[in-house]
Amino acid sequence: MLNKYIITILSLFFAQTAFCELDWNITGSGARAAGMGNAFIGVADDATAVNWNPGGLTILEHFEASFVGGASLYNIDYEPSDNIEGDDYENYAYSYDNSHPGIVFGSMAYPFRIMDKKIVTAIAYQKLLDFYDDYEFSYDLGTYIQNYEGSSDGGVSALTFGAAYQIIPSLSFGACLNYWMGSFNRETLTSNDTEWSYTESEFKNFKGFNMIAGILFDFSSIKENVPLKFGAVVKTPFQLEYDLNYYTEDSSLNTSESIYTGKVDIPTMFGIGVSYRFGDFFTVSADFESRLYGDAQESQFDENGEHVSWSPSYLSDSRNDLNQIRIGMEYLVVTDNLIIPLRLGAFTFPTLRADVENDMDDSSGSWEKIQTSSEQSTGFGISLGSGIIFEKFALDISYTYLNYEYENINNYPSGNSFSDKFVVSKNSMNFSAIVYIDSFIK
Repeated sequence: MLNKYIITILSLFFAQTAFCELDWNITGSGARAAGMGNAFIGVADDATAVNWNPGGLTILEHFEASFVGGASLYNIDYEPSDNIEGDDYENYAYSYDNSHPGIVFGSMAYPFRIMDKKIVTAIAYQKLLDFYDDYEFSYDLGTYIQNYEGSSDGGVSALTFGAAYQIIPSLSFGACLNYWMGSFNRETLTSNDTEWSYTESEFKNFKGFNMIAGILFDFSSIKENVPLKFGAVVKTPFQLEYDLNYYTEDSSLNTSESIYTGKVDIPTMFGIGVSYRFGDFFTVSADFESRLYGDAQESQFDENGEHVSWSPSYLSDSRNDLNQIRIGMEYLVVTDNLIIPLRLGAFTFPTLRADVENDMDDSSGSWEKIQTSSEQSTGFGISLGSGIIFEKFALDISYTYLNYEYENINNYPSGNSFSDKFVVSKNSMNFSAIVYIDSFIK
């Protein structure tokens, strides 16, 4: 019976670990924005504005190309329950690391004028969800040793087409169309030293479509000694649809194959931001952004179009939205030949996870969770960055650290309670390059 509890706990851990890696705080990209704590809605003065605030595109003065690369390291510490007498649950504690690099953003933007009105067009690519995973470990369950190994790759990206129009010198409006696409491929193997094994393979294709609209109001165009900018952005909701092929095989060569369809609610997201420049070299910024995941669900359907047993399910454990506050600053060190920016930022980090307590009911023959309490897990993050800006190109680098934790408690009819605590931290580096193409062809 004890092993049954342990297997249940470990299965929950693997499911939670995979889900933790998906950051549903979908924002924009860029090492400069990251260095300022992603407080960029009221700044939005480079090509990454297509995702932060398209209204800011009209600030661009050059025909330019940019790309952003990044590297991330996740660490997830798992602490299982230690309240069962006679068993050392520290044997089942686990620390999980996962690191990999990748290109996360690329764009081209072109400014021009029609009847003295400035217009900027842009095309961009952004990776929004990353499914990379790779693990291998074992647990001694007394009567046998359980082995786990698996890997996944792929992600969901958006191809973006955008344009911005300067309505009056102080006010610009921009809009973008996003086509979401991507795939997910997962292979897992569970085995033990009794020569039993179980293999799972899963492949998904994703697609979706939404829009982003934003405005940027520059008070300095009205009054020179008020260097204040205000921005607002809204991202329309949509359903991220997918096709799923699922295949299993065990050590006795028993196989099964299933085909499903599914959809994930990507909700309305909106934000406001301000930035203020002190003198010519020092800028501070602040954002508030809300992502309405409280009622968002994932639904999955079988070949007959019927919901599978677990579907639909809410994405948010606490049924709360993801409301985030971000602050940042940038100071420019100006020399005769180049500019060196110094950046710093901090932010809250709301998640879809929560501290959850459940009463477990087995009266139906299988365990059923009855949730008795839930409190959203919200972490924090800090960032810093720098770079070097020349006449024809600019390079930026940033470092970000974030942390959050949550706990699941299951109370069983026997009186036993099992507590699973997860501590998640992420370190990430971003690298950006902007090339002012027109400076090379003049």
